[in-house]
Amino acid sequence: MQDQLYSTLSTGKRYEVEHRTAGGGVQKVEGDLISLDESGFVVIEKNGKRILIKKELVDILREISGEQ
Repeated sequence: MQDQLYSTLSTGKRYEVEHRTAGGGVQKVEGDLISLDESGFVVIEKNGKRILIKKELVDILREISGEQ
């Protein structure tokens, strides 16, 4: 992802992250955005657990509306 894109995102909001896995697949994770760059990782919190995703593997990071 390009760093300029990160300037439009907000921590504390709910996001869906689509990223590549080590095995070459694609995985989606949904949760609250905690950090956009924590030592090279995007940090998402889901069900009280923090998920670290390597920043260079993130393909899509989109905000989820509050209506669910």
